[in-house]
Amino acid sequence: MTQHIPQVKPLAIEISEWLTPAECKRIFKLSNTKFWQLVANGYIKAYRPDPTPNSRLTRFRRSEVERFFLTGIKPEQLAKALSE
Repeated sequence: MTQHIPQVKPLAIEISEWLTPAECKRIFKLSNTKFWQLVANGYIKAYRPDPTPNSRLTRFRRSEVERFFLTGIKPEQLAKALSE
């Protein structure tokens, strides 16, 4: 006697290129202070999608944050090295 095993579809996980500050801290296991120090010192580049002066909306490119943790290089240093 054989049993029918239903096929299970793999879960579709959407990985966004843009991360919130909370997502960055959770994914890369950073404290709030350490995360914002890295941003303030230019190691992680912040983007403001809303150009209005009072907007606090801040996002980070996943690929840039991952690249920093793999290389330890600031975004502008990487851009300069690639342009030479």
